[in-house]
Amino acid sequence: MINKRLIDANKSIEKIRELRAAGEPARDEIAELAESIAGFNIEFGITPREFERATGKPFADAIGLSQDEIFNMVDASGQRVYKGIDYDDRRGLLQAFFD
Repeated sequence: MINKRLIDANKSIEKIRELRAAGEPARDEIAELAESIAGFNIEFGITPREFERATGKPFADAIGLSQDEIFNMVDASGQRVYKGIDYDDRRGLLQAFFD
């Protein structure tokens, strides 16, 4: 059972590599890979850039929050969560959000 799932996962990875090499989105293949390894208790991450390359969409679209919403987030005491990050520093703001 586990061997078959590992084989399927490896096939998905190869397909993702082929699609990315061809400059094509690999959204469905990434979803299949995530499903095939779901029970393995394996943690993996994807960077915002990898997401954009795989899906062809801006990473900000995936989080469901606007730059304004992230910038203005407050904690339980009402203080801004991401102090010290300029509104115009979109990359820094997204990085702080995910770190």
